[in-house]
Amino acid sequence: MGNACCARSAAAVASYPPLGVPDWTEAGVPLFREGVPDHPNVTERYAFEGLLGTGGSGAVVWIAASKSTTSATTTKRRRRRRLRVACKTISWNSLRRTEEVEDLRRELTVMASLPRHHPAMVRLHEVYEDEAAVHLVMDLCGRGSLADRMVERRWFEWCTEDRAARVAWELVEAVRALHEAGIMHRDLKPENLMFSGRRAEQQQLKVIDFGFATSFGPGEIFRDEVGSFPYMAPEVFLRSYGPAADVWSAGVIVYQILCGRHPFPAPDDTYMGQRKATLRGGAADVESHPWPLISGAAKSLVLAMLEPDPTRRPTAHQLLGTLTCVQRFWKVFQYPVVSCVACIIFSSSQTLPFCLSDRASVAEDGGDRLRGTCFTWACLIFIDVRYKEGGYTDLWWY
Repeated sequence: MGNACCARSAAAVASYPPLGVPDWTEAGVPLFREGVPDHPNVTERYAFEGLLGTGGSGAVVWIAASKSTTSATTTKRRRRRRLRVACKTISWNSLRRTEEVEDLRRELTVMASLPRHHPAMVRLHEVYEDEAAVHLVMDLCGRGSLADRMVERRWFEWCTEDRAARVAWELVEAVRALHEAGIMHRDLKPENLMFSGRRAEQQQLKVIDFGFATSFGPGEIFRDEVGSFPYMAPEVFLRSYGPAADVWSAGVIVYQILCGRHPFPAPDDTYMGQRKATLRGGAADVESHPWPLISGAAKSLVLAMLEPDPTRRPTAHQLLGTLTCVQRFWKVFQYPVVSCVACIIFSSSQTLPFCLSDRASVAEDGGDRLRGTCFTWACLIFIDVRYKEGGYTDLWWY
């Protein structure tokens, strides 16, 4: 391979010819065969700023910044900034078998076919290959993972039910987008859910690590047992599953967010222990503490996602049918100024005709208009109080 490196855009990854048996050399093996043009080394395009984390199969994730600048226009001035990305480096030493190379190729193909511009999807920018490693340049998620937040000391203060509902909505929406694109993740867990965004109220959940992801067709059944066993669905342990397994994994995550523990805890942290606990689990426990403090609709959602029978388990699209309208409602009323303006406009539409009407109109419908206005302001006060107490609890879920 020499000193040249290879790069391709994400859209071109899926068009590569199938890999044959690689020719092993001391320097490694070319992942992409002939016809890949020479390209500057990844370090010539990006400056590595620090370690972000480590992954499976010997992968190391770095924070990097583009050495070239992009223009950004603001209302006050025009400034230039460097694009900051995450670079996942996979050493050739960790790709010793043809199957491992094929797994990496499948991951690249899946990432190239992810729904474009979806807020929950990590975009793959470029793929580099040199004598030492393969480098995947992708979106940077610099706000930590859901797993990090679940182990933080102030987790339960952070995770009020309205915030849990927001995470649940974004997670189910991500699963829906993947399934509509014909992609099954097969390894949903808190470690693979990252946050991005500068401000706390603008942080977006993003799904990462598509190492076990695969495409699927209508009615296709999978027999291989992959994933992280605490989040495996019963049908995955039985080696007969479809996309409904992702809904189960999401249900386990939502359950953990709400109460801080696994719905089917194993007596020991082993594969066989978790397998037995999941297969004989039945219905998840939604009676012990803190579930009496959680809304009934949240319980119903979790129980539906953790339905042991995959044929009776709702799809992500069906779950969003309940959550979408509530998400839109919450986006309006989570801001006090917006809610006040909306209430004033509605009240004016009720009281202005009453004030301009004659006495006969007052006698006929003035009382109804005043009662409607009072009811509107009472609802606003109720919503504001619920918000300050930490929760549009029922409004989120119904």
